[in-house]
Amino acid sequence: MARDAGAGAVIVAGDLNSTFDMEPFRKFLAEGYRDAGEQVGAGLTRTYPSKPWRAPMTGIDHVLVYNCVGSSVRTVELPGSDHRGLATTIEVPIDPTASYPVV
Repeated sequence: MARDAGAGAVIVAGDLNSTFDMEPFRKFLAEGYRDAGEQVGAGLTRTYPSKPWRAPMTGIDHVLVYNCVGSSVRTVELPGSDHRGLATTIEVPIDPTASYPVV
């Protein structure tokens, strides 16, 4: 998608079932995508498993950005789900030929 987007912004978000120690995920990041949680300094955004009696232990849900930048990320409860959600603010340049500095 990033290759076809040219200077346009690309946002990939969801349950990717991936962590930073997985080679396919690292290859995806090597293509120029950035994890919004990492960009804002949130560290590992733990989203799974979400149980009322136990905090999530791992981060397998992600918001990845290309040619745009995450400016805030927080986890949120999703009633009925075994994952926490990621509420993320993303800054997309008005001029698609402009780019944000890599953080």
